[in-house]
Amino acid sequence: TEQQLDKPKIYQSSFQLLVTPPERNISNPLLEQLQGGTVLDALPSRDQDYFATQIQILRSSKLLEPIWQQINDRENLQVENKVTYDQLLQNLFINQQPDTNIIQIGYQDVDRERVKTVLELLAETYLTYTRQEQERREKEKLGFVSEQLPQFREKVDALQRQLLNLQQKYQFFDPTMTGSSLSERLSEVSARKNE
Repeated sequence: TEQQLDKPKIYQSSFQLLVTPPERNISNPLLEQLQGGTVLDALPSRDQDYFATQIQILRSSKLLEPIWQQINDRENLQVENKVTYDQLLQNLFINQQPDTNIIQIGYQDVDRERVKTVLELLAETYLTYTRQEQERREKEKLGFVSEQLPQFREKVDALQRQLLNLQQKYQFFDPTMTGSSLSERLSEVSARKNE
């Protein structure tokens, strides 16, 4: 029992993230069915892939290594007391709550302040990462639209030229304009007849 008394206390804390998978473009359900199964069958597996990806991102060195460096820089500890990258990774637990869009992130350590710092930095870093990814995706979409816009303008101009050529060649007129001018003539004839 003396050995149990000597064991250091382990502190643990966690936070939860509500993670919503991005909206899918289901504009052509027939195409989805042809590509394998119905639209409804495909959605849950895509969601699970998305959550698995988010968990991998949270455990990735891209997010964790800067946090690990910040922790060791903040704590003016002796080299032997500093947390190693592997210890940081081992003490971190991330999982999706069953049947929810919630990911729980927790950390445990003998140092209470370190637990708090790791979780705060991880939340901040993840939110910054997702915001940057969202901005990057929006820029890509805008870039694609900007790239395609001149081509569509050229097509519209070419179609308008073809329409004008056809109207001149076959003496077609705009039906709404022709209808309104005929209506005006009919009104004039009716007014003269009444006079």
